[in-house]
Amino acid sequence: MTAGSRSRDFNMVELAPTIIVNQIESIHRLIGVDAIKIGLLQSQEQVDIVVNCLERDGIVAPWVVSPALNSAHGEHLVSIRAISALKR
Repeated sequence: MTAGSRSRDFNMVELAPTIIVNQIESIHRLIGVDAIKIGLLQSQEQVDIVVNCLERDGIVAPWVVSPALNSAHGEHLVSIRAISALKR
């Protein structure tokens, strides 16, 4: 998760795996999944968590992968391993 703007300080915190799982499960139960939009997944672990949840729950839907790779300040937001995992 990121917070900041071009004129302010920048902060980044990696979400706990349980938060990611809870987000996916909540949306799946509440409204279903017709499409999947992937934004900022910072680590290979986060990518693996998303893929495992979708496979476990039998969620099949079109994907749009739109990762933010760098902040406006130039900080790297995503690890090289996460980028490789997204490409798979």
